[in-house]
Amino acid sequence: MTIKFRTVKGVSVSNIKGIHEAFCKTERGFLVNVSAENILTFIFEFLEMQNDMMFFVLELPCTRDEESKLRKDDRAPFHKNIYYLDWLGVQAAKDLLIKYGDILINDGMSGFGFGTPHGETEIFVSPYKIINLFVSNPSDYLSIFKKMGIIQEDRIVTMRSRIDQDHPGTLTLYKKGLDDVYKVCEDLRVNGLYFGKTVESY
Repeated sequence: MTIKFRTVKGVSVSNIKGIHEAFCKTERGFLVNVSAENILTFIFEFLEMQNDMMFFVLELPCTRDEESKLRKDDRAPFHKNIYYLDWLGVQAAKDLLIKYGDILINDGMSGFGFGTPHGETEIFVSPYKIINLFVSNPSDYLSIFKKMGIIQEDRIVTMRSRIDQDHPGTLTLYKKGLDDVYKVCEDLRVNGLYFGKTVESY
């Protein structure tokens, strides 16, 4: 029996044919499709394997007011702000996800992840909720895929790759009551989240 791949609430793609839970190798680690209901579990499994302190990264689209100052014309790219929260242990990282994971995972505008200070290990969840693992020891992480029943393929079909002129997709801000990723950012800034930089968003 084929298990249906579920998209998160803030991501909509008209054609998801060929999209299923799977991973493929990349130059720096793995590219992974994980169904919406399993994303939190996958990140927890990754966190459990970490021994070093970690940082949390949050990427948010710039606001309309910010873009009015950054974009020179309508053809110019949009931008995103990148924020960091340092010195998280495994339990602190898991607590952050327990509190804010529903919003972070279901939002279609933002990306987030966790990494080690020296850049050797990182998990990043893009706005399309495609997961990138950047790891120096890829073989150590094969156990996660085996445990969760995620198959390996030479190349995977992602949500983003399914979008074209005939098959549009939309990324939307997910709201949980009055809360959204911008409110999450405000909350975490009280706990040490800080602005890192503004970059172009492609």
